[in-house]
Amino acid sequence: MSYKESKNHYHDDGDVKIVCNKTVFKVHSVVLRLSSKFFASKFTHEWKSSSMFPFYVYVNNEEPENIETLLSLIYPGKHLSISWTNVEVILRLRDSYDVEVLRQAAEEFLEEKYYMRPLKSLLLAEKYRFSNVFNMSSTYIIDDIYTYRKLTDFDRISDRTQRKLFQARLDFIKDMTTVTYDDLPGCEQCFNYRDSKLDAMILQLRDPSSSIVKILEKIAAFSEKNAVHATCMKTVRKHMAQFLKTHFGSETPSLTSLQTTKSLWIELD
Repeated sequence: MSYKESKNHYHDDGDVKIVCNKTVFKVHSVVLRLSSKFFASKFTHEWKSSSMFPFYVYVNNEEPENIETLLSLIYPGKHLSISWTNVEVILRLRDSYDVEVLRQAAEEFLEEKYYMRPLKSLLLAEKYRFSNVFNMSSTYIIDDIYTYRKLTDFDRISDRTQRKLFQARLDFIKDMTTVTYDDLPGCEQCFNYRDSKLDAMILQLRDPSSSIVKILEKIAAFSEKNAVHATCMKTVRKHMAQFLKTHFGSETPSLTSLQTTKSLWIELD
């Protein structure tokens, strides 16, 4: 069988050869020891008395590109961009080789990018115990839970977390049944028009199949463009802004501001 040397991890002064399928990585035992409890244990016990130089480590249950990823993350001076393509592999490698830096790198990535794939982030946060990622991504799921429920990854979430997500949305709907807004100034014509429109939008917030933030965005824009008399709306704006800030954390609600609303996020058990 012919082997090929790794382009990025074949060091002339390395004292360990990792053989994965037909790819050989020549690396330094000191780097492996310091980064991985798995390798530290192996060098201390199983491989301590070996007379082979360099040491040979045969990995049969991984793809070479995964070993490449592992080494690129633990080697000083090497750089590997974490992406949605490899983050789950990185977390699995962390479990297999007990490399804490992999967990840290993946958690930092998810904290920064969770909003791009909130369901994937929630799933990984639950599995690997990332409480902050779990809390933040849960808001996105609760906001539009019926859409996310149709996705395959939703069924990979634990039954308990699924129940908590649905319960959070039900709690929000319950809260919406008691939400009222102060009598707003304006002429009678504008008052009747305004109230009928606002009542309809608040009613939509009680619909579990709707996106909360999209409805709130309509309410936030309401005083800007929905008026019989523009002069009436000028005095309404500050009242509507206060209404949104009081109930939803911001005068211009977004999924980020909704994370401060208690019923719109759940905690990791």
